[in-house]
Amino acid sequence: MSSTQNNHLLSLKIAQNSSDLSQALEHFYNETSHLVYRYCRKKNISPADSDDIIQIVYTQIYKKRTLYNEAHSPLAWLYIVTRSETKDYLKKQAIYSGYVSDYKEFTHLSQASPDSPINYQEELYSDVQANLDQRLNETEKSVIEKRYLEEKSFEEISRELNLSLVNLRQIVSRSLKKLKK
Repeated sequence: MSSTQNNHLLSLKIAQNSSDLSQALEHFYNETSHLVYRYCRKKNISPADSDDIIQIVYTQIYKKRTLYNEAHSPLAWLYIVTRSETKDYLKKQAIYSGYVSDYKEFTHLSQASPDSPINYQEELYSDVQANLDQRLNETEKSVIEKRYLEEKSFEEISRELNLSLVNLRQIVSRSLKKLKK
């Protein structure tokens, strides 16, 4: 980190008027923004999103300028702000993408005929069935299906499969642990 970058960050911190503040931020931005851009591109972030992140980072630098501790390198502080803002940006993008996906699914459903049946239970059952087949033995699969897909009580399942309630609860617990892995 050059001494001029350090000076610009310190000037930014202690600037008394808007002109000095603007000039210090501009100089610091000009000397360091390429580093933020390279960091973003190394994380496989698109150029447009990288530009957005740069704007966010330097906005945060401006807002938090009084928190900068001169005992630490301005480059280290810039890195911490960049890393934090990049993570936040990517999380927001992922959430937004989820909303877009949900919206597309919703509009697809809204375009379907009102008379066409939508059977979510069948879709859920097929997804669960595929997971059950891969991870559980026949007894465990049967117990989980009866308990969660058919929504039967432990007593009903106990009678149907001729298992004690204690044994049945152990099977359910063990099966759920397998499915979580």
